[in-house]
Amino acid sequence: MLNKIKRIAISLAAVVGAYMLYAVLLVPWIEPSLRRVDGDESTYVAPDIVGQQKEFLAKFFPKGSWQLGRTKVLESKRIMLLMRDFKELEFDENGNKQPNRLKLEPVTILVFATDDRQERMDEPPLILEGEEAILNFSELNLSFGKIGDLNGGQLAGDVTIRREPSSPKARNGIAIKTRDVQLHPGWIETKAPIQFRYGGSSGSGRHLIAKLDESSKKPGQSPSAVGGLQSLQLNHVDRVLIASQGGLNDPIGPTDANRPGQENSPPLEITCNGPFLFDAAHKIASFRDRVVVTRPTAATTPDQLRGDLIEVYFTEEEDQVAQVDPQPAPAGDESQSMGKLKVQRLVAVGEPATLNAPSAGARATAKQFIYDVVRKRIEASGDQNTELAKDQWVVRSPNVQYEMAENSRDLGRLWAAGPGSFSGQLGKDNKSGDAIRVGWRDQLRVEPNDSGEHVMTLAGDVSAGVDGRGQIQADNLYIWIRSLNIPGKRDKQLLADRMHANGRVDIRSPQLNGKTKELKAWFQYPELNAAKDLDQPGEQALSITRPASNRVQPSPSGMQVSLNRGQQQPMPQQPQPQQPGLPQFSIGGQPEPQDKPPTTTFDMVGDQIQLVFMRVAEKMLVENATISGHVEVKESLSAEPDKPPMVITGDVIQIEHASSPNAYAHVVGAPGMISGRGIQLFSNHLQMDQARNRVFSQGPGELLLPMDRDFEGSKLALPE
Repeated sequence: MLNKIKRIAISLAAVVGAYMLYAVLLVPWIEPSLRRVDGDESTYVAPDIVGQQKEFLAKFFPKGSWQLGRTKVLESKRIMLLMRDFKELEFDENGNKQPNRLKLEPVTILVFATDDRQERMDEPPLILEGEEAILNFSELNLSFGKIGDLNGGQLAGDVTIRREPSSPKARNGIAIKTRDVQLHPGWIETKAPIQFRYGGSSGSGRHLIAKLDESSKKPGQSPSAVGGLQSLQLNHVDRVLIASQGGLNDPIGPTDANRPGQENSPPLEITCNGPFLFDAAHKIASFRDRVVVTRPTAATTPDQLRGDLIEVYFTEEEDQVAQVDPQPAPAGDESQSMGKLKVQRLVAVGEPATLNAPSAGARATAKQFIYDVVRKRIEASGDQNTELAKDQWVVRSPNVQYEMAENSRDLGRLWAAGPGSFSGQLGKDNKSGDAIRVGWRDQLRVEPNDSGEHVMTLAGDVSAGVDGRGQIQADNLYIWIRSLNIPGKRDKQLLADRMHANGRVDIRSPQLNGKTKELKAWFQYPELNAAKDLDQPGEQALSITRPASNRVQPSPSGMQVSLNRGQQQPMPQQPQPQQPGLPQFSIGGQPEPQDKPPTTTFDMVGDQIQLVFMRVAEKMLVENATISGHVEVKESLSAEPDKPPMVITGDVIQIEHASSPNAYAHVVGAPGMISGRGIQLFSNHLQMDQARNRVFSQGPGELLLPMDRDFEGSKLALPE
């Protein structure tokens, strides 16, 4: 008995000694140290690791949720597992041994963007919630609460994948609802139907593949993905809605109520027969196979873009608060860098891709479109069938770029490579009136100038014509265009103000053909002279003020010749009706009925031609003309083909009222000549009055008259 008591005493002493050694030597290393807090000297606080964790989780789960209760927690690098219960599995469903597997019910998986414990507390993780999960790990030791990397697994039943916004003002939150998700190293997949939301954008479909961002973010480095997602692919798309406040140019984010034009507008709706891929690292959303982008508008017909492939590029927008605060956000702070996204540009590819935008009066057809939303610029490229249209104006060219004005109804900037063509209507409403057609070899440009006009520049083998009115060909052509407000209408009328052509200029019209090195033209609009609502307030009217008439009255020292056959008549004091003999010198109008071909045509040659056009009853008629430098005007088609044609030569020819029966011509030369109907008149100053059917000279001259009788009255064998 004594030996037994002795052994018990020795054992007790050994235990007490071991405890004392533990308390003195090991406890200070194992237990957390106490730190003094300002206040009562008897108050001490120990770091509450569990409390900090609960406080962090409370940001992402509502009060009373099971994740904030008595939950079990396992952590491994960038993953945190929350569960109510778990069970270690040694065999798979086929009875094969498969270690390092856990069954968790229910389960929440938090995926962080960084390995650093402190940094990952500063930004929201990607959260996966499921009813049940079976997970495979590279290593599993529950005795020590140690797990290795996640090698795969599955989330059964309803699954939610979400990430909270990075800041209270941000709109970059992610939410995905689906079921039966397969987990793989670095990516997840489900073939079940899904619904997703990113910021103000959303969509639905089937068969989701989401790649996780596995890159280790270093301190100070900006994130390469959005909320832990590297990319998101939806193989079967029902539709995708991209948020758009007030139009494509507005941010995907909260609107400013004090900012005009920021009212919420319907989002872009995108459908396709192929997959949808969102590359979060590069901020690109792509859609394939029969893609249709629809933008609802106030009009009955929405804007639509169609193509085989459409890509939507996003860009970050600086927060307005950040613009006020001069202190920049720390590098890598995702709450600042990813707070707002806006659509930067759209790219559409197809055979062909088509655009129909009634809201802007635009339509286009091309193999590729690039729509820069920020710059409001459309680029269409492909082949000769590439077409870009604005209202009634159509451009066809292998490469066309159009940059919209601030007001989409105003004329913007246009550039087109050649060869190409341009067509449209010149009328009061741009839908009626003369149809203009322009072609070029090198390029077309339309740009505004400092005077509030737009200058159209065409280079290389240019041809410009008006249907049924005529055509001009030249090496280069420049047209100055003004826009006019139409009372009661939204559209503006585009008016040609003046034109300049150089190089090899060739003119073709029903009554006038001409060749020259340089052509200048001005355009008059008598019915608009009193208009006061021009875009350029300094302009009083669009009519061109011409110098006073060069017409002079015949003097007794000059010579007056009637072009009628027969006896010469005295100059009448009042205009008389047109008499046979002098051809109607109408070089730009249609004195004959429009349904009949002209009876008189003139060919004109000179170094420079200047024309003044006047719009009468929606038709452009030549009012005045000046031809200078080696001038020749010849009647090539006459109403009296059996008589010699009219020919006018000189250094300068000026014609007034060229489109009316009252045409008046002034010829200056050394000498000038007017020949026709059997007579020839030479003088340095010749004038022709069609209304009076007279040609006369100022000063010395020479007149040649054909004679069929001699001075004795006998008939000659041949006229002399």
